[in-house]
Amino acid sequence: MIDKGIVKKSFSKAALTYDTSATLQKEVVVKLVSFIEALRGEPVCHGVHIQPDGALYPDKELILDIGCGTGSLMEEAGKTFSRSVFFGCDIAFPMLLRARTKLGKGFNPAAADCEYLPFRDASFDVAASSLTYQWADISVAFKEASRVLKDGGLFAFSTLGPATLNELRACLRSPMDIGFRDRCAVLALLKNAGFELSALETHIIVKEYNDIWGLIRNLKNIGAAPPVDVHDNCLSKGALLKEASRLYSERFGRDGYITATYEVILAAARKI
Repeated sequence: MIDKGIVKKSFSKAALTYDTSATLQKEVVVKLVSFIEALRGEPVCHGVHIQPDGALYPDKELILDIGCGTGSLMEEAGKTFSRSVFFGCDIAFPMLLRARTKLGKGFNPAAADCEYLPFRDASFDVAASSLTYQWADISVAFKEASRVLKDGGLFAFSTLGPATLNELRACLRSPMDIGFRDRCAVLALLKNAGFELSALETHIIVKEYNDIWGLIRNLKNIGAAPPVDVHDNCLSKGALLKEASRLYSERFGRDGYITATYEVILAAARKI
């Protein structure tokens, strides 16, 4: 089970370093926004929308970014979704502060876990999320996304599949407790949450790093450093990572670099 306290603390600490290190995350955001543009069609607006704070948005499409981080998805989507009003939520409050600085007064933030969204039922036309659900109980989070969407509303997201960081996991004696679900599990959970699948894609993205320390430093800078538990009393955490570094360079080194694989699942579905 993922410890949400650790997740919150880790991403809060990374708020100031996230944007300069999140190259993969920004690449995935661009793919996800293109995915949404291709599938959403004309904005589905239903007159006046009433939000929990009582604000009114007549004839506006309301989009919720779940696990919005520093606001990269909303920043990218805002280039083309001119009729939309953006709401964002994130478990890490410092991330929301960074998003507010970047996006200005047009951003409506809420500090919240994706498993407990602080919005009324049927509030949004679109719910989107990029690389958040591997840090959550995805079955609960999908049901929450369904709850806050209007009937027929679009749910589009990216998440990491089980091939992600397979090199690092192969070199660590300690398992990484992260919820990487395969596409079959994602499909089943979407159906169980009341969605009908519109599209699903899988992308394998390979990144290069100078060494294992560069990889771990990058993960730490975005708040996603893998938890490493030392169960072997003969090895300290430092010794464990040093051994992992040697194995990583031997098995997955190439031209003076190491490679790391990320399996990115993009999915879009309609609430039925």
